[in-house]
Order: sequence, then structure tokens, then C-alpha cells
Amino acid sequence: MLHSVFIAAILIEKYPKTKFNFGLCIGISVAILLAYFMLSRKKIPFERLSSKYIPFVVVAALATTFLTLEFNFDTVTSSASVALLFCMLPFGKWLKINQKIIQTAAYTGCFVGMCFPFTPFHYLFIFFASLVSGIIFVLSPNVLQGFGGKLGSTAFSGIAMITFLIYLFGLIWI
Repeated sequence: MLHSVFIAAILIEKYPKTKFNFGLCIGISVAILLAYFMLSRKKIPFERLSSKYIPFVVVAALATTFLTLEFNFDTVTSSASVALLFCMLPFGKWLKINQKIIQTAAYTGCFVGMCFPFTPFHYLFIFFASLVSGIIFVLSPNVLQGFGGKLGSTAFSGIAMITFLIYLFGLIWI
């Protein structure tokens, strides 16, 4: 739902006075509502992960951003390098926590770190966006089971929330 609102906002901003644009936004909204009501809605028990996994999201995001900005790697190469590092090092064994969840948290952080540097304080922006994404990651382990894009959606949600807060409070970052 968040992605469709974002896409609709882009379309409205880019083509403000076209009837096609309005019809497309209405069509997307109706399709999402139909899909929501037609899919089986089963109760998902609330479950959360330990907050020990949030720092892995933050560190992976900052490391990806660092490789992109300081070493001029493209975002995919820096993200893949950080993800490979988190897969190779046995953090789970050292810290006595689940290695697979550490890797998944790091992948989420890599998605956050791939964000385009549009603020002068980009590292601070990435820190807060990855912190919010880490909190969402910890609070929603069994949401979007079986759907692709869970980690990217989690990262996008953190970035979108921080961007919205910057816009809402008129902070001088942008």
C-alpha cells in the first residue's frame, strides 16, 4: 500500500493535469482494495525478534553508504560487499544469536544504505532511517511471509518515514 501511494504521488507530481493519471491512480487503488479483500485474511500471531538485531541493520546500512560515498563503489557493489561480509563472518556464533536472522537484518540494512545521498548529512539520515527500518524488522518477523520484497519494503518504510519527518518538521537537511 505504501509503495502504491508513493508511485501515485510521483505520477501526480510529474503529470498534474492529465485525466489518464487520475484514472490510473483510481485504478491502482481499486485493484489494491480488491486484492486485499479477496485474499484470505488469517490471523497472524504477533511475534517479535530480539532488539539485538537492530544494530546489524544500522551497521550494514552505514557500511554500504560508506563504501558508496567514500570509495566510489556503485550501490549494488557496495551492498553486495557488505552482504558478503555479513554472510562470511560468524557473528551468530560469537554473540550466541541466530546467524540467519543476522544475515537477513544485514540485507535489510544494505537496502537502506543504497538510498541516494540527497542530504548534506547523509550518514545521519541513513543512521535514523536504518534505526527505524531495524525497529520495523524486529517488530514484523512473520509479516509478508511468502511475498518477495519484504526486506526492500522494510528499508523503504524506514527511509520514507524519516524523509516524511524531515519534510513535516522542515528540518534544514534538505
